[in-house]
Amino acid sequence: MATPISDSRPSHAGWVLAFLVVMAAAFIRVGESVPWRNEFFYLIRLIETYRPDFVANDWTLQGGAPEHFLFNHLFGALALALPPEPLAWTGRALCWGLNLGLLLAIARQLRLSALGAVVVLVIWMGWGQSLVAGSWMIGTFEAKCISYAALNAAILLLLRNAPRASGLLLGLSFSFHPSVGMFGILAMLPAYLVSGWSRKRLATVLALTLVGTLPGIFAVAPVVFSEHAATADDWRLMTEVKMPHHLDPFTWPKRFLLLLPLLTLFSAAHAWRSDDPGWKRLSYFCAATGIVFAVGVGLRFANAYELLSYFPFRLYPLYAPLLFGFGVADALSKGVRDLPRWAVVVGVLALVTLPDPIAPYIQHAPERLRRTESTSHLTKCYEWLRENTPDDATGIAPPGKDREVWYRARRGLVVCSEFQTYDRLTEWRRRVEELGGPMHTADGRRASLVHHYEALTETEMQALIDRYQPDFIVTRARYSPDLGYEMAFETPEEDVYLPTQRDR
Repeated sequence: MATPISDSRPSHAGWVLAFLVVMAAAFIRVGESVPWRNEFFYLIRLIETYRPDFVANDWTLQGGAPEHFLFNHLFGALALALPPEPLAWTGRALCWGLNLGLLLAIARQLRLSALGAVVVLVIWMGWGQSLVAGSWMIGTFEAKCISYAALNAAILLLLRNAPRASGLLLGLSFSFHPSVGMFGILAMLPAYLVSGWSRKRLATVLALTLVGTLPGIFAVAPVVFSEHAATADDWRLMTEVKMPHHLDPFTWPKRFLLLLPLLTLFSAAHAWRSDDPGWKRLSYFCAATGIVFAVGVGLRFANAYELLSYFPFRLYPLYAPLLFGFGVADALSKGVRDLPRWAVVVGVLALVTLPDPIAPYIQHAPERLRRTESTSHLTKCYEWLRENTPDDATGIAPPGKDREVWYRARRGLVVCSEFQTYDRLTEWRRRVEELGGPMHTADGRRASLVHHYEALTETEMQALIDRYQPDFIVTRARYSPDLGYEMAFETPEEDVYLPTQRDR
């Protein structure tokens, strides 16, 4: 068991200061204007939980969101009191505070200094948190960030020998985000098994883990089969074209794929030389995430696209560099002489191969001081729609440039190209490709969609109108009145068309 940490005032003050520093670093590194990343979709989903009239009629939003059921229903009530931007910032502060506070507590439990923990976390965020696979726990306000907080709390409680609470929070990690939680459970099982607990205690922990997963299981069970009713070709599209940054290791930097095992080797060598059992438990956890990652790479080689839909690359690229950093900080504080020479060589090689952690802060710091609102011509079209069309209007916007519609226009679309609906994946793809043409490559995907859409002939647009009966059309193409639509709002780039007969 780890030696208890002193609760003296200077030590406490040092950790409070450490928390403030890493929160400030998070703001510089990921404090982008709202909406950002998944907030374009997930924040709208959150708002719509208790305010279904926010975007009254939209094909994408009419689908379910079972994987975020607990998150949406727990935090969606905030949207009754807060507009979208304050809601997002409140949630971000909560997610950052929970995750960074828990990571600092883990570092403290491992007997790192406050300074060492701050340096590691600042550098880790500078690296981008996840070296590949585009994951994060410090970023936007969404379900997975709360799920990571539950997982981090489970890790901390494991290190503090509080197994029952650890197991329950591990299960809740699944309920907040099934993909994060599922692989978190698989990774924590070896750490639980090597903790020296009796069979009865282990059974109790696993039972509590199951209890924590029940809300998530009940939410996702009805749609699991419909999600995977999508064809293998649909998931190939997701892997190779729509989300290669999450799902396709063939597109990731090869040096990082080779580097990740080196980080784990160092962490394992450090853990086995430490007299604190917490390091060994973390080593087992990290190794298990690595095994899941390796299985995912194997699935990609086998073109098992449907199995990649479980997102097996979430945890390992995120935790491996973090735990490596903690191990380096601990080794430097005690002297590297306790490590085998090969581990020192591996550690040095890893450090010189990792990306520059400082440049992103230098790049983003000035941006935090001069925030500007979007004033593009497309934004003006969306804002005009909000003021001049019925609340339940549904229309067509340029695929590839349609993610702001819900925020700017508060109007629905026949499809949003940015956000696929997993329970209706084949239909989503068909609708997007009707507007933007076949999606073939990840590079330039958005530009290709826009180019095809803007080149639609009047006959092709008429076919879309006959199918979807849109209440508005946003495009830079020029169409004649024979289409049955007239230009109602014009900008130098995009225009808004409304039906000639307003009662159609």
